[in-house]
Amino acid sequence: MDLCEQFKETLQEQDDNSRQILMFSVSRKLSRIFPFPSVTKYIDIFTDRQSII
Repeated sequence: MDLCEQFKETLQEQDDNSRQILMFSVSRKLSRIFPFPSVTKYIDIFTDRQSII
């Protein structure tokens, strides 16, 4: 699955557990593409904000 498509699917997911699993998968793929600490930091911040929403 394309990363962008998976991200869109993640945002549309209604179930919190499923959304967190999908977000973790997207985050791992992004960290493989951009293995810089600053990128993983922003991914962590984004995943924290998603749990608030």
